[in-house]
Amino acid sequence: MGEEMRYANACFITCLSYISYLLGDQIESDIIVGNNFGELALVACGKYIVVKERAHEKMINCLKITEILRDKVVIITSGEDEFIRIWDTKFNLINEFNIRKTGFFESTTATGIRNMSAQSIDIFSCR
Repeated sequence: MGEEMRYANACFITCLSYISYLLGDQIESDIIVGNNFGELALVACGKYIVVKERAHEKMINCLKITEILRDKVVIITSGEDEFIRIWDTKFNLINEFNIRKTGFFESTTATGIRNMSAQSIDIFSCR
């Protein structure tokens, strides 16, 4: 299916964040978005650029950009596919966790939970 045809079937931005970086003596920013097709994209200079197709098998619900231990920036996403994924700034997958299989939820079938996708992500660091 061509890209024009695919996006004609209603591509929606479902979450966004931004990343800032020093370029020469100026600070530049790019907007990183997730969409209902499970793709990660950049919005830069007025253009929408898909940078990671099939980042998730279903819609991306939330996205967080954070610095880990003051030396590495990562992008964390969560989608309707029940995965939390951690990416580097070149959109290479670093790690992933299936929310349902973390062991925090003993009996999800007994409580009637059909989907365990995250709706927001907060990062806390303890020393």
